[in-house]
Amino acid sequence: MNKSNKLNVTMILLSYNQEDYIKDSLLSLLAQDSDKIEIYISDDFSTDNTVLRINEVLKDYNGPHHITIDNNKKNLGLISNLNKCFKKASGEIIIVCAGDDISHISRARLIKKEFISHNPLLVFSNFDILSLNTKKQIECQDIRPSFHKSLTLEENYLSMAMFVGATGAYHKDIFDKYGYLPDTNCYEDLILGFRALLENRIIMIDKELIKYRLGGLSNSGNRKERYLKSYDIVKSVAHQRIIDISKHQFKYLRYKKDINKQYLKALIRFELFNNKVSLRNLVKVLFSNPRVLLSALNAKIKMKYFK
Repeated sequence: MNKSNKLNVTMILLSYNQEDYIKDSLLSLLAQDSDKIEIYISDDFSTDNTVLRINEVLKDYNGPHHITIDNNKKNLGLISNLNKCFKKASGEIIIVCAGDDISHISRARLIKKEFISHNPLLVFSNFDILSLNTKKQIECQDIRPSFHKSLTLEENYLSMAMFVGATGAYHKDIFDKYGYLPDTNCYEDLILGFRALLENRIIMIDKELIKYRLGGLSNSGNRKERYLKSYDIVKSVAHQRIIDISKHQFKYLRYKKDINKQYLKALIRFELFNNKVSLRNLVKVLFSNPRVLLSALNAKIKMKYFK
């Protein structure tokens, strides 16, 4: 038997204050029709009845899958919680599951099949956005993941919406070369999706393998708080992508040969709210030329965006 056929799967269930949704989310993992998998549950110190609901579901479970409960003693935040789970999960394939989404019964089996057949670093799927959201919620969200249109670096290296992270599954090999997620304000799909893109090892399953719930923690807070958080995420993602490009032996720096000095000057003196610059323009500035940004970092130019 090929070694790849023995790949083990871990479905990580991340929860935080989701008492109204966690039961259905967990039941969908317990019902997976795959061979035995690990279901790794990590609650991030919820202050409601989320943990109680989890325990109620698991109390009478005697199915084929292995359950690991590793709840946090304090709130770690999304990235630190994910890094903990990535390190401790027993499977080589790690499927990330949100505590308010519902996985299709065949999700683990179909994802494992793609890892065995194609040896990717990332597998993601389509998603059902209609079942768990109102028409108004859907109209307010502009979800246009760039990976659904193209899987080329040229089309995606500026993207801040590559795929819906809740559909993602990763091979642990992705951490061997690039390390774990940076301990900054960012989302795992923007970092790990870019790394898989650099390696050209991405597979999309064109089936709706999750029921995806809009909203959640990423959209909490008032408008100014959300705007500041978005800016901070762009900053962190930009910095990490430059680092990851350098780990790829500068192979992709050729995509932007012309140095645009105006962009560099704008970046150095950039102040988001004072200048009323849109996030779209900020993304263009940050990713206009990786060579420029690397040179600036190596020269230790004191830009507050990379402190």
